[in-house]
Amino acid sequence: MCVLVVQDSYYKDLHNNLPVILTEMGAASELELEQRNDFPLSRTMAGINPGARDYRASFNATESVLTFRRSDSSGAQQVDYISDAV
Repeated sequence: MCVLVVQDSYYKDLHNNLPVILTEMGAASELELEQRNDFPLSRTMAGINPGARDYRASFNATESVLTFRRSDSSGAQQVDYISDAV
């Protein structure tokens, strides 16, 4: 199982939907999206950047929790890794 927390992103006024991009990348790597939970954010780092106001009127964002599981079709054996490093 793999859990990622990602936030959608903007480059100037272009929206980069990172949850969708990572879901597509995961599918290409034989990872199935098991669950997605979205959480709207009203305060972002872009909102405090005065230069960003030239490109965007709104600074709302969405944080997404993506839970992936390896597809059964891969035939790969799952290995759990536990680190003893402190």
